[in-house]
Amino acid sequence: MLNLYSFLTSAAYAASYPWLKSKYAVGFDERRGIYAKEKCLDNPIWVHAVSVGEVQAAIPFISEVKKTKNFPPKNSPKKISGADDIKILLSTTTQTGANFAGQMNAECDAHIYYPWDLKRFVSRALDSLKPRAYISVETEIWPQMLAELRARNIPAFLINGRISDKSFKRMSAFPSFWRSVFSCFTSIMVRDGQDARRLESLGILPEKISVTGDCKIDAMRERKSQCAHLQAIERSAPIFVAGSTHPGEEEQVIEAFGILRSKIPGAKLMIVPRHPERAREVGGMTSQIGATAYYSEFDGVEFLSEKNTWEFLIVDRIGVLFCLYGIAESVFIGGSLVPKGGQNLMEPALFGVPACHGQYMSDFRHVSDEFCSLGISKIIYTAEEIADFWLGGMDENFRRETARLSENWFAERGGAAEKCRDIILLKKRFTD
Repeated sequence: MLNLYSFLTSAAYAASYPWLKSKYAVGFDERRGIYAKEKCLDNPIWVHAVSVGEVQAAIPFISEVKKTKNFPPKNSPKKISGADDIKILLSTTTQTGANFAGQMNAECDAHIYYPWDLKRFVSRALDSLKPRAYISVETEIWPQMLAELRARNIPAFLINGRISDKSFKRMSAFPSFWRSVFSCFTSIMVRDGQDARRLESLGILPEKISVTGDCKIDAMRERKSQCAHLQAIERSAPIFVAGSTHPGEEEQVIEAFGILRSKIPGAKLMIVPRHPERAREVGGMTSQIGATAYYSEFDGVEFLSEKNTWEFLIVDRIGVLFCLYGIAESVFIGGSLVPKGGQNLMEPALFGVPACHGQYMSDFRHVSDEFCSLGISKIIYTAEEIADFWLGGMDENFRRETARLSENWFAERGGAAEKCRDIILLKKRFTD
């Protein structure tokens, strides 16, 4: 199966080479395993996080590794050799992931673009980078890379692992292949019991799997303090947020806001498209309810305290949505009315803000099921239902109860990044 995979990926690369060279002009050489000398660190730990969401999960793990002193924990006799000198190499696939890592001041020692999963590119990258270990985040499972790591006796780990409904269905069709792929990992750390059970059903040894929780919870807690300046601003009107929206959702959101505005005339709506380059396209849709849109990379203070004439604000900047959830009365989570897998429900919940979303939440199924059962979020299907939910979000008792339930949920979770660090650094490869 690996040979077939290698043949198909090589053929796909050859056929799509002109398109790939154009689309991935930034970092093109790095994607072929060619790296500048200054990026070839001294036996680094290589952390791969494909884009913004994965980088968010990786940051607290990287922080835990970098602040490691007097490791290991008290009840372990093992010692780490040179823990303070561990170098972190962070790779992403997307530019937005790289930009987000920069905005969040990720404590990595170098950034690269991830090599395409062809044997010659992977081998060239490993020859140059010489990692002491490889850590993949969430769903980044590349068979050729993992096979080459195993051949070189380089330990590989999966942290914050999640097996979505779609991924599980695909893997279940070829269980022997995926069993061999996952066997390349030294340890697999997953978010919850459902992820663990799905891996075990594929034949992965239970002793290889650890349930450590979600590193994104640690990341969000760290980021929340950065939003205090926005939350402190006194606003003249209620604000609603539609986050990470896709085509087919903005029309519904704008229609919903038209209904809401007829009942709350001063209300404001921020739409944050999943792809910022669609901002003008989305703004043009506001004419359906006779409104004009502002466009902004968003200076929060300016647009909340001074420019109070806007009704719609289309935000075309990566990395600000998290804080915008914190100033909303209630929100809509995009990627869920259309089959895109949904987005991170935990972000508005951390601020105690009520959230609604569509039925397509496969990438966050476990959390969405829990939140819906607790009353922290709600599934909606139509523009009218979005409007009704937003209107309900104005009720102080409802908001207070949502905040209480959310706070209790987060209080029971967290610490995943430290758990992942301990599992990885206590492996024999890193100890004397």
